Amino acid sequence: MLAGVLLGLGGAFKLYPLMLLLPVLLVGFRRRDLTTPALTVLGAAAAWTAVNLPVALAWPVGWAEFFRLNQTRVADPDSLYFVVQYFTGWAGFDGPLAGGEAPSVLNAVTMVLFALCCAAICVLALRAPQPPRVASLAFLVIAAFLLVNKVWSPQYSLWLVPLAVLALPRWRLLLAWMAVDALVWVPRMYYYLTPENRGLPPDWFLATVVVRDAVVVLLCVLVVRSVLRPETDPVRATLPPGSPDDPDWPAPTPASPAPAAARA
Repeated sequence: MLAGVLLGLGGAFKLYPLMLLLPVLLVGFRRRDLTTPALTVLGAAAAWTAVNLPVALAWPVGWAEFFRLNQTRVADPDSLYFVVQYFTGWAGFDGPLAGGEAPSVLNAVTMVLFALCCAAICVLALRAPQPPRVASLAFLVIAAFLLVNKVWSPQYSLWLVPLAVLALPRWRLLLAWMAVDALVWVPRMYYYLTPENRGLPPDWFLATVVVRDAVVVLLCVLVVRSVLRPETDPVRATLPPGSPDDPDWPAPTPASPAPAAARA
C-alpha cells in the first residue's frame, strides 16, 4: 500500500511512475500473489486522485494543459522519429503541420508501439522460467517508453538510472552507459547554438542520440537475457541460499505454528 501511495504521488508530478504498476501486476500474477499488486494499485489510484481531483475541479483548463501540450508536441530532436526525418528527408507521419496542430498519426504510432512493447514484456514475464524481478521488468517498461516516445528530454534519462542499477548492477557497464548519455549534452548545446553562432550542425547531436539509444537497447537485451536465464542475473547470482529470489518483492509472512492443543 505504501509503495502504491508513493507511486501515485510520483505519478501526480510526472506520469511515468504509474507505468511501474505493470511490472508489479505481472510479478504478482506469476507469484500467484494478487494481494500485493491489488494494494499497490489501490494506493496509487487513491494518492493520484487525492492530488489531482481538487486541482482538476478548481482549475480544469490549467490542469488539462499538460495533456494538451503532450498531444500537440511534434517529434523532438531527441527522438528517433526526428533522426529518421532529418537523415532521410522524410516529412514524418503527419507531414507539414499548421501552428498548434496536433500530430495525430505520430501520437497514435507512439501509443501503438508502446502498447506492443508492453505486450512483449507481458509475454516475457509469463514465459520466463521463474517469476522475473520487479526491477528487471520496470527497467524494460520505462526504456521501451523512452525509445518509442516522440520526446526524450535530457532529464528523462534519470528515470532509468535507479532502475538500471537495480536490474543490472554491473558498474562498468552502467558507468559506460551513463557517460554516453551525459556526453549527449555537449553536442546538444552546440546544436541549439546553431552553426551560424559557432555551434555544430545537427548531424553531431543526432548521431550521439542514436549511440545513446543503441546502448539502452543493449541494456534491454542483457536484462531480457537475465529474465530468460535467471542464472545470469547478477542479483540472483549473489543472493545467499534460502533468501527471497527478488529483494524488491515482499517476502511471504511465515505461517504461525498451530497451538499445542490443536496439534494434539
